[in-house]
Amino acid sequence: MIIIGAGIAGLSLGWQLARRGLPPTIIDAGAIGQGASHAAAGYLQPGLDPSPVTDLEWASLHATPTFIADLEAETGLSVDFRTDGQLRIGFAGDETEIRADYEARRAAGWDVEMMDGTAARALEPALSPDVTIACLLKQVSWVDGRKLCTALARAITIRGGRMIEHRPALALTHVRGRVTGVDTPAGHMPSERVVLAAGHGFDRIRGLPADLPASIPVRGVILALSCPTPLFTRLIKRPDGILCPRSDGRLILGVTKTPDDMRDFPDAGAVQTLLAGAIRAAPALADLPFLEATHAFRPFLPDEALLYGAHEGLAGLFLSLGHAADGYLRAAEVSRRLATEILGT
Repeated sequence: MIIIGAGIAGLSLGWQLARRGLPPTIIDAGAIGQGASHAAAGYLQPGLDPSPVTDLEWASLHATPTFIADLEAETGLSVDFRTDGQLRIGFAGDETEIRADYEARRAAGWDVEMMDGTAARALEPALSPDVTIACLLKQVSWVDGRKLCTALARAITIRGGRMIEHRPALALTHVRGRVTGVDTPAGHMPSERVVLAAGHGFDRIRGLPADLPASIPVRGVILALSCPTPLFTRLIKRPDGILCPRSDGRLILGVTKTPDDMRDFPDAGAVQTLLAGAIRAAPALADLPFLEATHAFRPFLPDEALLYGAHEGLAGLFLSLGHAADGYLRAAEVSRRLATEILGT
């Protein structure tokens, strides 16, 4: 079994397969857990519009605590999974939008609570006095994606799987409608089953079925500040981004979203925008040390489609594509379902 892609989609599936007796070989053009999985806040918030994907996301949200607990027990590594909820804040002029969102979520069964700015600052004292309204989404959780990917890679190797970095897939090989393996710069890797779980640029791999959609990169920039004395307990959703506290003393500021932008670096304009929005929400952030700016290309498909499961026309090919900015949210459930389909049990 070969999995192409060592991001959250490929790693979570690899662990599920290894736990059930099929340790895979995972190859990636870069390093383990890099790309979009590396430049992510990792917060888990299902969609609001009723759809099969939203149902999947709720199932995955409910499955994630056990998924994480089992992984941490198996590896001895903490992935900083937190369940303190999200506080969505607004300023003057944002009240109508936030109230409408609150009503929609309440009607959909979310556990939500509206409050004014004073009540929001009672929960999170670092918030600006300019915050006038807030909504607490109690079911939102988050995870340190970098630590999660490291732990998944460890768990896969513990169970006999192989992780091969800097080994791009050049071509999918197949004969008479059946997968035979993957061509790489180091040679051919034979396998009767291959999972395509790569991120942006997967469509550059030769030999893929013609009916697969194009990869649509959406560039994002995310920042980290050093915050050894925690300023926030909850994830803060600003009108223009998020503030995501980590237990190791980092505070994540995210995230920009720019389609059709292939600049392969975190640009100064994005950094300025993220910092300005964050400091407006919490003025004390202006005094914190700046740690890093990271960028990545999130792997969208046309119409923000999600594709996972066996390919109908090419035996032995399985897909896990289009996770966009929700790979961490969907990981527990998509990996479980896909592993079940691959193994037939």
